[in-house]
This record gives sequence, structure tokens and C-alpha cells, in this order.
Amino acid sequence: MAILELRRNMEQGKQGTRGQRIRRNRGASGDVVKVMGFSMRLRVLGLAAALLLAGVAGAACRDEEPGTDNSPGGSIDWVGFVRAGDVTYLRQQQRGQSRQLDESALGPEYARVRFKVAGNVDDPSYRAQDGDAGHLEPDTRLFEVQGYSPKFLLATLIGDEVTLYEADSVEGATTGADRLDIGGRVKAIRIYSQEGDGKAQLGLIDEPGQVEALVEAILMAPINTVNPREQSNPVALAFEMDDGLVFRRVYFIGSGELSRGIALPEEARRIIAMALEDHTTP
Repeated sequence: MAILELRRNMEQGKQGTRGQRIRRNRGASGDVVKVMGFSMRLRVLGLAAALLLAGVAGAACRDEEPGTDNSPGGSIDWVGFVRAGDVTYLRQQQRGQSRQLDESALGPEYARVRFKVAGNVDDPSYRAQDGDAGHLEPDTRLFEVQGYSPKFLLATLIGDEVTLYEADSVEGATTGADRLDIGGRVKAIRIYSQEGDGKAQLGLIDEPGQVEALVEAILMAPINTVNPREQSNPVALAFEMDDGLVFRRVYFIGSGELSRGIALPEEARRIIAMALEDHTTP
């Protein structure tokens, strides 16, 4: 899933590439965000990378590539993302599985939005910067979530509604643990279809030993950033946490890769395959 999806707009008279807009009005705070002792330097995100986080921002559990079409009439439909420091987060789409958090589950303020790209950026080659957000308004506060690293999970509190933002792209990540903060807290792992509404269950891993082995293998697995693997036969792994939260990630059976870029070892792939087989065996 990428940060943006370029949609064709064939209305006569719309501007093409010469009419692309970028308006950045960050005010006196500038491009460096300093909150609770954190100093997050300005960084950029190459939108050429596909963001493959399952079930967040945009169409649920769908992998999207960034728009690169500069033909006349192109317009950008930004998805729900936020960039804080060296991490890009995507809004988590609930599917009736993960419990809804309230304000009591939030920790200290971690960062603030400085710039909303929707309505201000029409350039599909734009590179997201520290403090950018797809649709959140400037000065929207981003909070830590109790029990989780802020490098993995942040939240907004708008009115009394808490919305989670889950890390997708982490600069310098080398293992699954750099992208997933789930160690020691997973109760079960459900496998869902990627077709339709994504709610058709295909398998279940709930034996404690297997759950622990699979989670450990995922966290230790290397990040594949050099050689793209074949993305075939996608399913969704839903990690059910001991606090009621659920985190979903796309898993490609053909390549053994867990989004995004986590190359699972043979033992982990075997555990998943056995769960799928048990589900289909009468």
C-alpha cells in the first residue's frame, strides 16, 4: 500500500503537470519537531516504495503503488499516513476485531503534524517529510500508546475518538523487530483471506508453543530491501494481542514474505502452511 493513489480525472479543462501545487505553510515552528525531548530531523520518504501494511489507510488489505502518471487531468487521492522522524505510519482500519482504545490508553505526546498534504500537494513525485500527514490538520497531536514503542504505534485523539497509526516504513530497519513491537504479547494468530471484505478465516495458530515460535521467527527475520520477491498468494496474518488489539499484515505464501519486506525462514513458513492445511482438511 503506498502513500498515495493516483486517480484519473478526465474532466475537461483540469490542469496537468504545469498546474501541480505544493503549498507548505509550517509557520514559526519550522521543519524540526521537538516534543517531549525528541528532536526529529527532517527526512524524506521516497514514494517509489510500496507500503504493504495490511488493513490500514485506503482500501483494506490492498497493496498499492504510488501514482507516477503525469498526464493532464491527473489528481492525487492521499491515504491516511503520518510521518514522524524516520518512521512513516499508516492509519489502522478496524474490522470489528481490535478493541477500541480510549484516552486512558494513551501515553505522552510524541510529535505533532506540521503539514497536511491533501489539498496542498498535487505532485505525484512529492517526497513526504517529517511532520507531514495525509489528512490530519496541522498541530494535530500524536500520542504514544501505553505498552508499545512509539516507533511502532502512535495514536491521535480527536474529540473522544482514538485512531491508531501503525508503523510501516522504518528507515534503517534490518529485522522484523525493527518494524513490529509484538514480542511476548501475542495470544493467537488468525489467517484471513485477502478477497472480499477480508473477514473469511483460513486458519488459526493458537497453540502457545507455535505462537511463540512464529513470533520469534518473525522478529528475528531479516528485512529484504534489495531483491524484490514474487508477491503471490497473499493472505492476512492477524496478530491478536493480550490487550485486545489486533495487528494485521499481508503475508505472501509464494515468497514467504511478510509485509513489508520481512523474509520469513522456512520454519515460520511451515507453521503457517500447517495452519492453512488444517483449516482445509475435513
